[in-house]
Amino acid sequence: PIRGAFSPALTAGFGPLLRKLSAFYVVLAVAGSLLVSTPKAVTGKSSSKATTAVATGPDFTPGQALTSLQFWWIWAIIFLMSTGSLATAGVNKAFGVTFPELRSDSYLSMVLALSALFNGGGRLFWGSMSDKYGFKNAFMAMAGVQAVTLGIYDKLAASKLTFALGTMSVYFTLGGAFAMFPPAIQKRFGARNGVTIYSYIFTAFAVASIGGSILAKRLVAYFGGYENVFKLFSASSLGALGLAALLPEN
Repeated sequence: PIRGAFSPALTAGFGPLLRKLSAFYVVLAVAGSLLVSTPKAVTGKSSSKATTAVATGPDFTPGQALTSLQFWWIWAIIFLMSTGSLATAGVNKAFGVTFPELRSDSYLSMVLALSALFNGGGRLFWGSMSDKYGFKNAFMAMAGVQAVTLGIYDKLAASKLTFALGTMSVYFTLGGAFAMFPPAIQKRFGARNGVTIYSYIFTAFAVASIGGSILAKRLVAYFGGYENVFKLFSASSLGALGLAALLPEN
């Protein structure tokens, strides 16, 4: 911004690009929905085993889940984990332009584009780690990576390379959080209502997204800079790690 306002060319180009992006979302959503189908019935012994597993597994109703300690424990983990990463995702460009060596719109846009790819890759990587090593172990490792990255994020702005790597790391862990919780919720609360229960737990992401951005701006104004803000977000990730470590086994 120049004297608090963006150039007319940038403002004029925003609307058309937003409409193009919306069109891409529609096309992808429709194409994805066409790929969803009802699985064929499984016959034989495997079918009876699957039926027994579902019958003997957890089967919470949404009401039971909402009044359980486990639900709010997981909600708090998501909130603490996501507040820092979502807030950093929202302010990293504003933070970057405070450094002369990073003050390039093309460079910062490229970093965000690459970070978006790492966001997608993080979902695949951390989701597979959760399948292989278990939810708690994978989540604690992911929270540790995020905590370290946010703790030194202001130092990483010393060069274009380290700032880019740090930003991509934040997005990498952010993507993992979205991938790991849906199967964990179904395992802990049951397949019958797992999707519905996850929709309630997803409010933690929403609150962290909106609240984290507002909190970041107010903390920057309070501290007069970003250094302590990122350290607080690092502490939030460590809090999520601690709660995950104490999360009762299913």
